[in-house]
Amino acid sequence: MRCATATPAPLPPPLVLPDVRRDAARDVTALVHVRVELDLATAAQVRQDLLDALAPAPDRLVVDLSGCRFIGATGVQLLLSAHLQARSRGTRMTLCGCRPQALWVLRLTGVDGVLEQEGAQGR
Repeated sequence: MRCATATPAPLPPPLVLPDVRRDAARDVTALVHVRVELDLATAAQVRQDLLDALAPAPDRLVVDLSGCRFIGATGVQLLLSAHLQARSRGTRMTLCGCRPQALWVLRLTGVDGVLEQEGAQGR
């Protein structure tokens, strides 16, 4: 009698995909792709991942929200906190890829005027 070997289940995609790049001017940019909803359930992990991206004190932190379908109140607080952390370290934080639902939440809460956004339309 032979036992069948089980195929391991695929790993879920990571919450964020950090990437650090250097451009020609020697600026260091940390790029973080958020691929989950920003809410109470994910806030602690995403917060830690953003802090990890800020650890080497990059010149710029780009938070790509194109994979984020929802931002709750906890997510708004998380983004503001990351913005303050970045600013205190001399890092410029920019959001990019905001979906319409995320933009609506940022506008509704008034933080769209605080958080810099690449390619923001209708501001």
